[in-house]
Amino acid sequence: MKRNSQASLPDDGMEGIIPDIIYHIGEIDAEAGLRHCGTPEVYMETIRTFLNTAADNADEMEGYLQSNDMRCLTVKIHALKSISRVIGAKELGALAETLEKAGNEGDYATLRGGIGKLLADYRELAERLTPIGPDESDGEKPEIDGETLKNAFEAILEFSEALDYDSIMYVIKSLGGYKIPDREKERVDRLRNAALGFDYELIPGILKEIQ
Repeated sequence: MKRNSQASLPDDGMEGIIPDIIYHIGEIDAEAGLRHCGTPEVYMETIRTFLNTAADNADEMEGYLQSNDMRCLTVKIHALKSISRVIGAKELGALAETLEKAGNEGDYATLRGGIGKLLADYRELAERLTPIGPDESDGEKPEIDGETLKNAFEAILEFSEALDYDSIMYVIKSLGGYKIPDREKERVDRLRNAALGFDYELIPGILKEIQ
């Protein structure tokens, strides 16, 4: 992947939220990612989602390729295209878009010819993001109350029934502004991963314990 020797450094207001390393990764246009996400906090949450799901997603795509499941492979490439654009990984997103189009049009020769580079670039970018470390900002966020969390979950369920990806992600991103109880963090992560993977059918099961 292409490297950028010239990097835009963060403004003073971003210090402590967006690590400097993000601005030195040439594969990422952090300013574009910030414009998309709206706030540094949501941007970093999305970066960490990209990082934490990369290994499993890449392995899953490789499995679909080996089993010749081009439909599921194309769906996963679509999800990679979406999150790549959100974090400002423009070249990775553009390659994913090209291969997604090939898959949707039944041009499996092009899909097979480009998937190796896509997976290599995906894994390489995840490796370069590894030093950002875990999120340590939870202590600065307000604790979410039970009613707000319940309403968010119900909204996600409703949007999943309409296959409304953008609205689901908007609600999930809004949860990033709160400290989520430990018992619910895993559920929020699973919802995010299901939405990013367009696995809408998983969402009702994840939310089945809503009272």
